[in-house]
Amino acid sequence: AHFSHMSYKKLMAQEISTFASGKWSSGPMQLEVGLRNNIYSTDKKTFIAVEPRLNGFYSLNENTTLKWGYAKMTQPVHRLMNSGLGMPLDIFMSSSERIRPQQAHVFSISSVKDFTLGKDVYSFSTEAFYKQMKRILSFQDGFDTRSVIYNAQGGAFRTENIHDALTTGEGQSTGIEIMAEKKTGLVNGWISYTWSKTDNRFDELNEGQWFPALQDRRHVFNVFANLDITKRWHLSLTYMFLSGQPVNIPAYSFPSMDTGTENGLIISDGHYIYGYEGRNSSRMKDFHKLDVSSGISYSIGRAKGQIDIGLYNALNRRNASFYYLGKTPEHKTPVVKSVSMFPIIPSIALRIQF
Repeated sequence: AHFSHMSYKKLMAQEISTFASGKWSSGPMQLEVGLRNNIYSTDKKTFIAVEPRLNGFYSLNENTTLKWGYAKMTQPVHRLMNSGLGMPLDIFMSSSERIRPQQAHVFSISSVKDFTLGKDVYSFSTEAFYKQMKRILSFQDGFDTRSVIYNAQGGAFRTENIHDALTTGEGQSTGIEIMAEKKTGLVNGWISYTWSKTDNRFDELNEGQWFPALQDRRHVFNVFANLDITKRWHLSLTYMFLSGQPVNIPAYSFPSMDTGTENGLIISDGHYIYGYEGRNSSRMKDFHKLDVSSGISYSIGRAKGQIDIGLYNALNRRNASFYYLGKTPEHKTPVVKSVSMFPIIPSIALRIQF
């Protein structure tokens, strides 16, 4: 069976949102209460979501503040991510009579402390969060964004309707972020580290067991530093580290059998059968990137502006943008290869203000 591009009929949708909020304070305590109402309507289905919001603040002293919050969120437009090999193409799909909006409950607690050392002002903050998600949309095994795009061009496929290639499940994410910032002085900037864990579960995937989500970047480390060389000239750098993203790639392969002469079986020279372990059980290589920029301010008469010169990926690191299945040049056996898309890129920008 197959479905053609005609099955991707136009879907008209209207969205109306209203929001109301109020504040209450007493001494060091402050509360913010909000209520958002979202109406998302298509030609066959209307979804109404009531989303409460609550944020609390408590000042321990003039330099230290505790914060906590809760929010219910609804997303009527789903993001379908490519779960395996190939370019990381995404498809955005509207909720409809067969797809309900995604829903999330987000809880967070944090603290912020400002302090002074010498003449400089510093800030230190920590935040912990937990997110519970329902009705997450994903592809079933054997389907991905490439197959949908191929089908939209009239290619044959193994299902009569796009919805039959999808499945819904749940997710949860938890993590903690630590950030230290130097706000003043000739050298200023910030350092942040985030540890997080994001898992998904679908009845029709991975035997119903929890597995790492594609967004599960376990470690994220960022550094920004700025040096004010003079009042008009500054130099800055930005460094980013991301631990490897989960990816669903074959764990092993073996050649298939073809029919040879006299109905005998021979080992195929070009066709392979692939086997998988757990879903998203592999990870891409870690991501490192350093950006450097320098800017100088100027004034010519009444005109003021700034010239910025920068280097994106200054170390020219070949970070993997996506993986694909290639073959070794010697034995023509399958091997996972990577593609890097963004090498070192110089830039220059001129800003003028009259």
